[in-house]
Amino acid sequence: MKKSLLFLVVSALLWGGAATVQAEIYSGECGAKGANVTWKLNTETGALEISGTGAMNDREYKEYKEYEDIITSVTITEGVTTIAVGAFSDFKNLTSVTIPASVTTIGSIAFSGCTNLTTITIPDGVGAIGGGTFYGCTSLTTVTIGKGVTSIGDDAFYWCRNLTSITIPDGVTVIGNRAFYYCALREITLPASVGTIGGEAFCGCMNLGSVVVYNPEPIGIGTGEGEESDFAFNYVDCGEVLLYVPGESVEKYKKAEGWKRFKIRSIAELEVPDTLDPNAPDAPSAVTETQAEAGLITVYNLQGVPVLETDDAADLKTLQNGAYIVNGKKMILVR
Repeated sequence: MKKSLLFLVVSALLWGGAATVQAEIYSGECGAKGANVTWKLNTETGALEISGTGAMNDREYKEYKEYEDIITSVTITEGVTTIAVGAFSDFKNLTSVTIPASVTTIGSIAFSGCTNLTTITIPDGVGAIGGGTFYGCTSLTTVTIGKGVTSIGDDAFYWCRNLTSITIPDGVTVIGNRAFYYCALREITLPASVGTIGGEAFCGCMNLGSVVVYNPEPIGIGTGEGEESDFAFNYVDCGEVLLYVPGESVEKYKKAEGWKRFKIRSIAELEVPDTLDPNAPDAPSAVTETQAEAGLITVYNLQGVPVLETDDAADLKTLQNGAYIVNGKKMILVR
């Protein structure tokens, strides 16, 4: 490990003279074999930078972890491809993380126990969210999952008790065991690509009001109840939760174990006045009829959380299928 001193002159009078603040800069290597990845920490700002090319190493001991109590931000620069297993676990004072597009792999428990982390954006190049990646991130409120993610691992967002909304993108096929265990989710939209939902995946999500499922075939979600149950929605009052499914599949879901506990409706019964196809040639003109005079399009999910603000209707193509409020008017977005 290298250590250097950075001298900062503060123009403040102290006993008749100028005070000089000394900030230490620590640095070292943290790359896997054959990679060139280094770390640098400014002890004055608490900013940790991971830079270079290739993957971080998976060794449990990393020198920068000696300073985990003062690290408040992590910036991973373009060129780094892999965030190591447990790389930043239990960094209790970490509040912000920047992950570049070059990252394709995030190791398991990479950010587990980061109890002050509030926001995370997972880039499109990442294929999977590993097991326990954000386990116990109790302040996490905003998660953006990249379009390349195909699986959400076991315990990925376990006990993220302030996470009220999340968008699961088209392309996700697997949601692991206890993936959203005791989160505060108010609504869940599962794209048609989801074919596997693990045991207790949404256990304890007691704020849940609606679930929208686009898969025409009921997905197995377990059947049991109580502490030994593998039911995906264990400890959720399913009888009070609206489940919207494709119209032709309503009867299938009413007979399906687990799903039949919900208040099942056809997606068409959301009673929306408009159905918007953003790929249609006339999509922009269809949308502008609902625009405010200023021409600004504002989009919220059904829980009132803003998801998009734009003056270009073509941007609606970036949204996944689901129900939204577009300029105060409820719509279902379909492709």
